[in-house]
Amino acid sequence: HGEPGKRVYEVDNAGHILRTVSEIPPVNGEDIQLSIDLDIQQFAEQALETELRNQRLVQPSQSKAELAAEGPKLFPATAGSVIVENYQTGAIVAMASYPTFDNRWFTTPLPPGKFAQIFPSNISPDQSALTNRAIQGQYNVGSTFKPFTAYSALQAGLIPDGSTYTFDDTGTYKIIACQRDKSRVATQKCVFRNSFVAALNRPASYGTINVTQALAVSSDTFFYKLGDEFLELTGGQPVFQNELRQFGFGQKTGIDLPYERAGILPDKQVLDRLRQRGLILPTESFTSGQSILLAVGQGLLAVSPLQMVNAYSTFASDGLRHEPSVVSTIYAPGTPDADQPGFADLTKGKVVITRVPQVVQTLDMSARLHDPVVNGLKEVVQHVLVNGHLPTASGTFRNFPLAQVPIAAKTGTAQGQGNLSQNDSSVFMSFSTNPALPYTVGAYLEKSGYGALAAAPVVKCVYLALAGLYPHMDPVRPSDPLDLNAITAAPVRQLPNQACLNTGNSVVTSLLRG
Repeated sequence: HGEPGKRVYEVDNAGHILRTVSEIPPVNGEDIQLSIDLDIQQFAEQALETELRNQRLVQPSQSKAELAAEGPKLFPATAGSVIVENYQTGAIVAMASYPTFDNRWFTTPLPPGKFAQIFPSNISPDQSALTNRAIQGQYNVGSTFKPFTAYSALQAGLIPDGSTYTFDDTGTYKIIACQRDKSRVATQKCVFRNSFVAALNRPASYGTINVTQALAVSSDTFFYKLGDEFLELTGGQPVFQNELRQFGFGQKTGIDLPYERAGILPDKQVLDRLRQRGLILPTESFTSGQSILLAVGQGLLAVSPLQMVNAYSTFASDGLRHEPSVVSTIYAPGTPDADQPGFADLTKGKVVITRVPQVVQTLDMSARLHDPVVNGLKEVVQHVLVNGHLPTASGTFRNFPLAQVPIAAKTGTAQGQGNLSQNDSSVFMSFSTNPALPYTVGAYLEKSGYGALAAAPVVKCVYLALAGLYPHMDPVRPSDPLDLNAITAAPVRQLPNQACLNTGNSVVTSLLRG
């Protein structure tokens, strides 16, 4: 920031200026160059908004009971975010949040009532344009959390044989407390299941699977067992949470933007604080059920999209958790404009600070911890069968050039209010395994459906743009003057070519919910 100037006048009783008493000239602030790539930023905004608009025309896969109770619904698809991070440095390449707004509404003199028209105070929080969902969104993240559960279990010794450990997924899991004390069956939920397959009239079952395969097909029961054991086999100690804190959950990432939120990583102490504030029931405590929900990214867990992207970057960078940043370079005041409109002549600017990547924590990414997890994430987008089941995003990436742009990824479907299908939020987190494209890309689309069918296509499009494989991207142009006759906070953004949003899934099933 610079310093404002000040001029003091002597005036007569009619307000006429008689003389200047004193004058302090303003001091320019320093000039900031961001790490944002405008081409990718614009593209991410277009892809996000286009897909949200598309999903508003889609009817969720409702059960017969839900249809009878609620009637046919469409996805609200009201909001979302997309983030691209360079996992080698922590630099943010793009950060899109929707709904969005034109900054100039805050710097342009407006006619009376115009600001209230553009930013009404009586709208639903789902429609608020003044929330940066990338850093302020507080979400369940569904199955995209499972890689961190897997890593934590491997490091804590709950999967003692690593990649050779197997689990028989029959579709259901009974918690240890109920196996030990059968009287609990009458008073608490004892059995947790995979997504229900209406055609088979039973939960999905994946057979004998290891940790890599469990990630590929997104087995819930595999991770329910781990969440249960973290509480039961450690004497109730917060071993699970301590493992997860290594990835930055429950704390701010430190990005150089205001109003970032830290989220919630639930444990006994956190629930005590929430109970004291009246935010949860007086009887609610951190039980096996809470630990099980945490293991699959549900329950009281609250995570921002940036926290998720930064955590996935830790896998991509072999254990280096960086502090993310949007500032690249700071120049002394007065960097001149270039001849090309909208550009600065950086050759004539004086560099004050060049950002140096900041490593917050270094995690153990030895092969026994890294490989079972990352191999599972690679299989998520590949056409490989696991006991007859395809991985959750294999259809979406069927025609994607994985040979040129190899990625590791995870789908997630975060269950929303009332566990109603139309309230499912779509999540997809990923990173490129090609060091020439060192990017982590994540998308969160609120109330938009399965992870493979809404968020994953957006991420797929962004990778094509990053690799230079998307045809005819819109060029970034200098902004037009603000249209004071507009009635929305920002103009509509539309992807020039929507072919990359094709999911390739001819049949939509609940197996895509993972």
